[in-house]
Amino acid sequence: MTFNDIMAAQSASTALGAQEVRLLERVRRSGRAVIRVRRDRELFAGVDADTRRHVLKRLADSGWLARIERGVYGVAEAPGLQTDTQLAILADWLDGERYVVSGFFALAHWNLTNFPPSTVDILIERRRPDVRLGSTLFRFIYVPADRLPEYKEVRIGGARALARVATAERALADALVGRHATPIETALEAFRRGLRLGILQRRRLSKAAREAPSASARRLGWIAEHEHDQLAPFLLTLVGNQGYVPLEPKRDATNAKRNTTWRVLENVDLA
Repeated sequence: MTFNDIMAAQSASTALGAQEVRLLERVRRSGRAVIRVRRDRELFAGVDADTRRHVLKRLADSGWLARIERGVYGVAEAPGLQTDTQLAILADWLDGERYVVSGFFALAHWNLTNFPPSTVDILIERRRPDVRLGSTLFRFIYVPADRLPEYKEVRIGGARALARVATAERALADALVGRHATPIETALEAFRRGLRLGILQRRRLSKAAREAPSASARRLGWIAEHEHDQLAPFLLTLVGNQGYVPLEPKRDATNAKRNTTWRVLENVDLA
């Protein structure tokens, strides 16, 4: 979008001054879905701190930028429109940091579920608060740097930086454990879909299960046995002799049947 395009797109209620238009044109040329004031200082060359603050506020109030957190702004294609994908926003937002997108959002990215995600789980090596942007919750989960999972760097339209997304196999393993674990029915469907479409590979899935917590391997093993899949015997070697975990993490497991093979409490009946 050029200077003239920006000017032509303005309405009387969202008219911008020359400084706002110049900054917006620089932002467009940068190719970023998200700008960070401290990182992207070249965009503000020749603009003092007070002017920069007022210009950014004006652009945010007019709908050209969306404030994500202090000093961080998402870029809209037109006033009031959010057209950049969640992953594009995240890629440019966290560019330069060590993080991996995993869990249900990664399952959706790899086409392992049909449900649109409203929460993005980000494993990151520093503690930081969650951030809500519109209907999307960016949920940050602290993980020590040496425990960040295997990922792939993917290019997303609308972003300049590459996004780091857990491999399909590790995403499934991560989605089976922890307080943000996905429902077992969702994991079962992802397992079926992934193998049917060739998205999941058993060798990589066994590696991901070996690197994930034991509860993940047990739930995944139960799923593999349920599906009469050849992966089950290998996963059985990862069960160990620890206590039992609910098959469905978010449901009551009182009086649930104990599965002594996988050491899970069968608190859900799957067809």
